[in-house]
Amino acid sequence: MDLGTLLGIVIAVAGILIGQAIEGGSVLQILQPTAAMIVFGGTLGAVMISFPMSVLKQAAADLLQVLKEENIRPNEVIDEVVRFTNKARREGIISLEKDAAAVKDEFFKKSIMMAVDGSEPKELRQTMKSNFNIWKNAASTRPKCTKLRVDIRRRSESSALCSA
Repeated sequence: MDLGTLLGIVIAVAGILIGQAIEGGSVLQILQPTAAMIVFGGTLGAVMISFPMSVLKQAAADLLQVLKEENIRPNEVIDEVVRFTNKARREGIISLEKDAAAVKDEFFKKSIMMAVDGSEPKELRQTMKSNFNIWKNAASTRPKCTKLRVDIRRRSESSALCSA
C-alpha cells in the first residue's frame, strides 16, 4: 500500500472520529458493530442492485490493485525501451515481433506491435498518445505509475519507435 492510500485512510477515519467528538458524541458510538453492519451492508446491497456482477468483480479487482504495492523499477523499463530501439535500428523493426510477446506492459507491447505491423509513425504516435492520455487519466489514483510512464515517454521521445 502506498503512502497516499495509507494517509487517506488515516485522514478519513480521523475526520470522522474528530467530527463525532466535536459534536459532543462519544467516539465509541461510531464504533458499534451493528451500526457498521447496517451502513456497510446497506451500501453493498445498493451497489449490487445498481451495477451488473461483471462491473462489481472488476471494481473489486481494481480495489485490490490500488491497495497492492507495485514493484516498478523505472531504470529496468527504460533499459528495455532502449534495448528495443537499438535492436530496431540494427536489425529492422520486424525483428522486434518475437521479443514483443515477452513484454509484460500492454501499452508498450501494443506500440511495438503497431510498429512491427507497419503503422505509419504519425498514426502510431497519435494512437499511443490517445491510449496514454486515457491510461494517465485513469491512473490518477496511482501517481507512481503515471510518473514512470511520463518519464519513459520523455526519455524515448527521440527513439525510433516514437519518432514522428
